[in-house]
Amino acid sequence: MKRNMPTLLLALAAVGVSLHAQPPDIASDSIAGKILYSGPPPVLKHHSLNSEPGCEKQHPEGIMSQEVVLNADHTLQNVLIYVKDGLPNKQYPVPAAPVKVDQSGCMFLPHVIAVMVNQPVQFLNSDANSHNVHAMPAVNRDWNVAQDRGVSGITKFPKFEIGMPVRCNIHRWMQMYINVLSNPFYEVTGKSGAFVIKGLPPGEYTIEAWQEKLGTQTMKVKTGSRANFTFKGRDDVPKP
Repeated sequence: MKRNMPTLLLALAAVGVSLHAQPPDIASDSIAGKILYSGPPPVLKHHSLNSEPGCEKQHPEGIMSQEVVLNADHTLQNVLIYVKDGLPNKQYPVPAAPVKVDQSGCMFLPHVIAVMVNQPVQFLNSDANSHNVHAMPAVNRDWNVAQDRGVSGITKFPKFEIGMPVRCNIHRWMQMYINVLSNPFYEVTGKSGAFVIKGLPPGEYTIEAWQEKLGTQTMKVKTGSRANFTFKGRDDVPKP
């Protein structure tokens, strides 16, 4: 049976358009983009959980370090993107609801959070074993609290700070990061590696992307535009 050639060409053209469709337009009050990774895959440290049977039951193969988490399309998770400069000099309302961090399977979940100055941060413990939450800021106050199962603790941080490490003093592999910001224009990337910062007054802004081991990058971007960052892999990512 003969195919109608013009019809076939039109069908192929339609498929080509769908496969190569342009990304959707960015809203006029927004900046959007992706966080990309280039270079060799990171070699990350493996942690056995045999010292904690309850956690080992959840992760029988152990866990990998969360220092660099790659998605299948070579975008990065756990990268903070925020507006660093260009905003009006004003104070923004602080959310009353806490940002929650759970300790589950001997891991902090999520690994990276962002909050506003003086916004509550609540630490939960879903594990059967005890943990010790130790925030080690550079400019805020130290916070060190033991937590048994089912116990929660709430704290606030009154000063701007990027990349504040938080560790469990009992389980050396447990670490996460808190970022304390003075404005609400930020996001932390997840499994898509994408971000959208919404609600900005029209204009040009300096935005910064922070990754715990790969450093920081900044870019000037106008609202309604796309901004992709590319972090290059390093050979010294794994740490003992």
